[in-house]
Amino acid sequence: MDIKKISKLSMLISISVIINILESFIPLTATPGFKIGLANVINIYVLYKYSFKDCLYVSFIRVILVGILFSGLFSSSFFFSLGGSILSTIMMYLVKKI
Repeated sequence: MDIKKISKLSMLISISVIINILESFIPLTATPGFKIGLANVINIYVLYKYSFKDCLYVSFIRVILVGILFSGLFSSSFFFSLGGSILSTIMMYLVKKI
């Protein structure tokens, strides 16, 4: 990867982390851990602009950074977030292919 692509993807990761943090302050339902997933908008952009592999990188790094900042790594909410993020990225890719 060249340095321009890395810097653009890192800016997109930082934007998605900020969106994820802001989204955590929005109370939607009484269900704990339920979010709309506004940070996935950045993943959709990366999927169409770059590649599926880059989209997985952005999604994985976002989950790790938010896990470090809020819930802690290797907690149950971290694994739920990681699983949901990977599955949503795969589904976005499959829908894009169709």
